[in-house]
Amino acid sequence: MTGEQVPGLYLYRAIYNLGMMNLSISASWFASATLIILALPLGLIFARIMTDKMFRYCT
Repeated sequence: MTGEQVPGLYLYRAIYNLGMMNLSISASWFASATLIILALPLGLIFARIMTDKMFRYCT
């Protein structure tokens, strides 16, 4: 698998393989898509916390 940043292909392959009743392959693609969906906002949050000194304080 390549390091894609948009989970569309992963979700498409998960749904396609689910329709073809390849459940183990579908679960693998769905797990990859879920990890990407979770990692994208977490990366943005951590970058904001590390670079914005006023992020934790109310203004």
